[in-house]
Amino acid sequence: MSIWRNAAAIAACTTMIAVTTSAAASERTVRWDVQAHFPSTLPQTGDTMHRMTDMLELLSEGTIRLSIAEPGALAPPNEILSSIEAGALDAGYSAPGFWAGQEPALQVFGGLPFGPPADEFFAWFWGGEGGEIYRELYASFNVHAIPCGVIPPEAAGWFSKRIESTDDLSGLTMRIFGLGGLVLEKFGASPQLLPVGDTLPALDLGTIDAAELVTPSIDYALGLYEFADYYYFPGWHQRTTITDLLINQDSWDGLSERQQELITLVCTDNVRHSLSIGLAAQPEALDNIRGEGIEPERLPDEVVEALYDAWLEVVEEQADGSDA
Repeated sequence: MSIWRNAAAIAACTTMIAVTTSAAASERTVRWDVQAHFPSTLPQTGDTMHRMTDMLELLSEGTIRLSIAEPGALAPPNEILSSIEAGALDAGYSAPGFWAGQEPALQVFGGLPFGPPADEFFAWFWGGEGGEIYRELYASFNVHAIPCGVIPPEAAGWFSKRIESTDDLSGLTMRIFGLGGLVLEKFGASPQLLPVGDTLPALDLGTIDAAELVTPSIDYALGLYEFADYYYFPGWHQRTTITDLLINQDSWDGLSERQQELITLVCTDNVRHSLSIGLAAQPEALDNIRGEGIEPERLPDEVVEALYDAWLEVVEEQADGSDA
């Protein structure tokens, strides 16, 4: 009896492989350049992009071949969305918060001050209405968007001077992402949304006084400890930040259903992967930063409380002015 069972199992597997191979053989091969917002050499964000392209080529049996273009290679970082919308690019890899100028509501998905941790965020995204809102916002740009990574809680940033009260925020010029910049404006700071590649030169030249970039592991890899003496936590402005694959809607519609499902599945698994490796990498990164003579510090409680109160004001203002 076991022989017949084994034979049946082998036959079923053979049939499944044949069907899969047949489906792949009938699909056209997709070769897209993906304009990245982030350098592919960065830990976590770069690793996530490369993992995406490798997994898609493997699982699609070569019918989906994506090539990562370094920042600025095909389009300036701040023009990725508009280039995909126009069809000049098939795809890009970025984060929703970079498109605040085109659609402020997208910032909810790319850095929500005092927002939920990743598990609560994705419960809302996949289990609630978050995903539908996200897709509708991007659809207005002729873009099909898929969360393809997540950045865990970040640092509050690197500063050229000590922050002991909210008075120290007045007159501060800071590179900061998303809605956190609107919060800092309440204290007389001047927020700047700079690409990663422009941030270090700006710190070095004194064009900006402070910068938040990403997590300790990425900040360490970038060498931010060479440009500022004070490193503060918590990352009140970004507790959960997704990175996403943006695809021109016509290009997406030209894929087979199997190819669309594979891209969605790989990106969804990339979210799990990036969160796991992102959280696991931070203790060692903090030790490395300490080894460079920088001792991470916590913002004073009264500063964090004041930032939270200012955030509630920003929420009301944004809600009153949003059509989303």
